Amino acid sequence: MTFLYHSTTLDSRKLGTIMGLSQYFVRPSRRTLIVGGIVVALALAGLAARVVAMWLHEREIQRRLELCDRAVRYHAARQGLPPELVRGVIRAESGGRPDARSNRDAIGLMQIRQDTKQNVIDRFKVPDGDLTDPEYNIFIGTIYLRMMLDRFDGDVELALAAYNWGPANVTKLRKAHPDVPSVELIDKYGPFVTAAYCRSILEESGVPASLPTSRPGR
Repeated sequence: MTFLYHSTTLDSRKLGTIMGLSQYFVRPSRRTLIVGGIVVALALAGLAARVVAMWLHEREIQRRLELCDRAVRYHAARQGLPPELVRGVIRAESGGRPDARSNRDAIGLMQIRQDTKQNVIDRFKVPDGDLTDPEYNIFIGTIYLRMMLDRFDGDVELALAAYNWGPANVTKLRKAHPDVPSVELIDKYGPFVTAAYCRSILEESGVPASLPTSRPGR
């Protein structure tokens, strides 16, 4: 009987403790509710601020692209390129900023290096100019993009990869995996950044996977 009494008493104490704890968790204090509400409100405010910032950033890019739209259409037509493709390259390369400069000294809207510009000048006997000038940058950039398309038989994926990563690297990759389709080649064996670059431009521009390689006169 004594053992049964102590056991019952002990169980009652345990039960009381458990019930007290359950009430603590089931019924949070007013302070806990206030703190929780503040945390949720701050999280929602942060998310809203991020969405607004992204929207404003996108609007600014669209505004910049509109400023250079005439030059894009003119030089794209001269090189037999869809303007959507050129616009996609500008968006991906500089976000439409004519003063953009990379850590590899690529300059302007289409991120042209000085050695690339000189290559275009030497090959096509075009005039020298300032790569920070939007018109001239698009002029050189569209010629170079056409060069990449011609070099890779009109394959847009490979041309974009060459524009971003360098034609020698793409040629080497192609020789190492001659039977792999171009999309799989870049996604599987190319740098992640280049694969993402190609994918974003192709999705944004909606251009076909292959374009004619004949280039009209300058």
